[in-house]
Amino acid sequence: YTTFVKERLATLWEIYHTGGTLQADYQLKRLLASNKVITVQPYASEALCVSYQLQGSLYRDMMKFDDAHIFYEKAFEIARALNDIELMSATLARRGVTCIQQNTAMAALEYLNEAYTLIKDRPLPYLSGYILQAFSEAYAIAQKPYESEQHIDMAQQALLARGKYPERSHCQANTTSVIAQKGVNAVHL
Repeated sequence: YTTFVKERLATLWEIYHTGGTLQADYQLKRLLASNKVITVQPYASEALCVSYQLQGSLYRDMMKFDDAHIFYEKAFEIARALNDIELMSATLARRGVTCIQQNTAMAALEYLNEAYTLIKDRPLPYLSGYILQAFSEAYAIAQKPYESEQHIDMAQQALLARGKYPERSHCQANTTSVIAQKGVNAVHL
């Protein structure tokens, strides 16, 4: 059963990543409503954590930032209870990205620093690339060009190992997004 839920969540992340925010939001709410077991069974905690991260990301894209932070807090509490470093880091990274969208670079840097510290020496290239790319934008917003460039270069390096290790965070970073991020950073600077 949890395999079904995890596969469905992976599909909803794909829908979200391809621009289907409203569709993913609707389908996630239906999934959670029809599968109450996910919210009460200990074996489903990882799936619930991932679903809360997705809900937070959906709210972030809808510019409902307070709601996004609430769902990230819930996700983080579950990840911490599971002692799951990857999911804790992904949750913090997503909160950092939300702060970037809120134009609060200093808060973003705090979340991103905490996220990166958790996984710094772990083989999680997509999550590392995602965090480092977000760092570069936060530094650009904070008008720190050297740090911004340094972190976007580190993101490119992290992505060289992508595909070699399985990741559950659903964080997306790739060479195209890194190149686009360089343009966004230039605009900020």
